[in-house]
Amino acid sequence: MSFLTKVIIKKRITALLTVFTLVCVTAIPLFATNVFASTYQKMLVIASSQYAYDFSNLKVVNGSCASNITDIVLEELTATDTTGTGQINLIKALYGINPYLKIWVSLPSINANNYTSITYATLTTYLNTLKTGITNSLGATVWSNYIAGVYINEENVYGTPTNYSNLTGTSSDILRMSQLSSYVKSTLGKKFLWIPYYGVTSAAQTAEVNVKNIAYIANTTNYFDYVILQPHYYNITNATGITASPTNLNGVAYSVQNSGNGTGGAITYRDGSVVVAKTSSARIGFEMENSVNVSNSGTYSSYTSTLTPIRNACPVAYYYDVTSNSGPNMLAAAASFFNY
Repeated sequence: MSFLTKVIIKKRITALLTVFTLVCVTAIPLFATNVFASTYQKMLVIASSQYAYDFSNLKVVNGSCASNITDIVLEELTATDTTGTGQINLIKALYGINPYLKIWVSLPSINANNYTSITYATLTTYLNTLKTGITNSLGATVWSNYIAGVYINEENVYGTPTNYSNLTGTSSDILRMSQLSSYVKSTLGKKFLWIPYYGVTSAAQTAEVNVKNIAYIANTTNYFDYVILQPHYYNITNATGITASPTNLNGVAYSVQNSGNGTGGAITYRDGSVVVAKTSSARIGFEMENSVNVSNSGTYSSYTSTLTPIRNACPVAYYYDVTSNSGPNMLAAAASFFNY
């Protein structure tokens, strides 16, 4: 056998081994990768208390999620659960159905009633407990690869800064956000997500102040990797003491479509004017809001007509009021909207 023939045979064997290796790695991954990943996340927001619901439609069919969902954002509805049991139970159920999903674990609820008393230490202890529970139940690899990040369940800035040039120095609420951001990103090595409601009026602030507070955090700091805006318009008739305008939908759309100096969105007022120049890298997206009471109403039509044209241009979250219906209807509604 000539030297040239040996070289040719060796190269062919090497090429065959390379192909065989790639096929094996693709067919039998060491840990599931998101085979149905899209350019931007398609997030479903669900309450941690929903672990008993039927989420079988989240299973993988023919290489993609049957409900077109890539991420699940858990929402811890209470501030008293110190162990994260509801979230851990739900993560077990979801992982058993679909190991390709990305899960965002939730901090306890931070709201107008407790924002001055709930501490950074309490919240980081909670996250540590949650991490330990997930690791002990499902393994360290699940925590590392299945858990995408942390969702701060705080829908407003409850401590308006008195000096927008010194956010953390004039608002203890924003200071805690900053501290939690460092902990989540540096200590836990995870992404940080915020889903504030946009353009709402309450006893504490006007709609303009609400938008301004969000903008100074989203546009000028890197506390959050993703800021997903909830228009809150569907909730306008609820007796919550909070009101919202249908023009919120326009403001959210303007914010998402703004280039943000090339960073993907910038918070604007409802007329489209940027509140403050975007210097952060936070990615701006929007949340669809739904419940059995609005799915067939003009309210939901307002959402779809304004937001459907831009749904493939940013991360999108879908919220379905869990007090109004059960898992299957929620999944069907989300799957329909995410069918792109």
